[in-house]
Amino acid sequence: MPTRKLLFKIFARNFRGFRKIDVNLGDVTFIVGDNSSGKTSILKLVDLLLNVTYAFDFDIFTDKAILATSHDVLSPYINSPDVTIGTITVIPADKNEFKTEAKVASYEKGPSETLILKKVVTASNNKARFIISEADAIVRKDIELSATKPNLKRILEEHDRPSKGYQKLKIPGLKRIPNLMIFGLADFDEKQKKFNLSYSPSSDRFQMRHFGPIRMDPEHAYSSYAESFDPKGRHTPNVLKSLLSARRSDKSRRATIRQLNHFGAESGMFDKLFVIPYSKSDPKAPFRIEVSKKGRRFSLDEVGYGVSQILPIIVDSIARRTSGRTLFSIQQPELHLHPKAQAAFGELLFNLAKLGMKFLVETHSDYIINRFRYCLHASKTNLETKVLFCENTKKGNVVHEVSVSSRGEIENAPSNYRTFFLREQHKLFKLI
Repeated sequence: MPTRKLLFKIFARNFRGFRKIDVNLGDVTFIVGDNSSGKTSILKLVDLLLNVTYAFDFDIFTDKAILATSHDVLSPYINSPDVTIGTITVIPADKNEFKTEAKVASYEKGPSETLILKKVVTASNNKARFIISEADAIVRKDIELSATKPNLKRILEEHDRPSKGYQKLKIPGLKRIPNLMIFGLADFDEKQKKFNLSYSPSSDRFQMRHFGPIRMDPEHAYSSYAESFDPKGRHTPNVLKSLLSARRSDKSRRATIRQLNHFGAESGMFDKLFVIPYSKSDPKAPFRIEVSKKGRRFSLDEVGYGVSQILPIIVDSIARRTSGRTLFSIQQPELHLHPKAQAAFGELLFNLAKLGMKFLVETHSDYIINRFRYCLHASKTNLETKVLFCENTKKGNVVHEVSVSSRGEIENAPSNYRTFFLREQHKLFKLI
């Protein structure tokens, strides 16, 4: 019987350095491996698949900062012009029943480094629609999915090797991807005179927040003009200003401030955070961020670089700690952090995950992962935790899905998962 927890699978074929990706994300998923082993490619894939715009038009180049040309997508290890990417989500429903959602798309290389959408399947509430693009029309087929058995294999088999029974929809001049989306996925309701997208999965299953490896530089003063979310954390100073300006009666914001200061103390980075406006009478006046440490206060640009690098992550994640739909995608949070601060961040991840938040963390830090594992062991909390171990081989990049038990123990890891670290420890023993 399938698990009663939500299952969120991502997969791809012929994507960047990978021949195949087929992994499930947990409540917290760590991505580890050598340089150039494909860790960032997996982050790019998840970022794309959860992009709201991509969910509606299947444009693989929706965000040019993620992928811009077919050269960015197709694997150099496979002599194939085709690529398939997708997600399948299995959601527990009543008793022993499940609901399946899916978004799967296949593309083939076109002229001028483009990729042409050729096949799509979308599924929602155990109803799946399969679509194939032809020269001047599309064909499609609808299938009812099982509510008690896994549908993953069935969906992929039908997508890869279509069976009989497809109906042809003649649409002269069909050339562009949006047409495929409108006419293939949608049904027109004659009574209400509108399109019905009943086969499209929820576009807000997760709200993605991605933080890149290089975040905001510390400044002596910040503008009070609020900015939208930014992967480098340029919006963070104003979020922090809003939090620290909250009234004492605002219990939620005050709890956020306490948790921020607790992290600062545990990490050894600061004791307390302050926002100092240059004019108390003008809400639009610039302001500075200060931290106190061992009885003295300093501007953010007067302390170690690590404080400004970790602030965007901890401020956003703690401020959104009650939002169970948020998936934080974080690249190398350990940059510029002392091992003590890295371990404190691992504990923060654990505490936030207990509240229902989801994390996808690319990291080289054993301190983050090991502290998280220790917290699991000490609390016996049932958090589904995964480690995606990437490695580069002669045939391309490979990703192994490694589980972490509720006791914090590593399970089903490949034999070479810790080879380098064990060899290094063995060398150190020779110093004794």
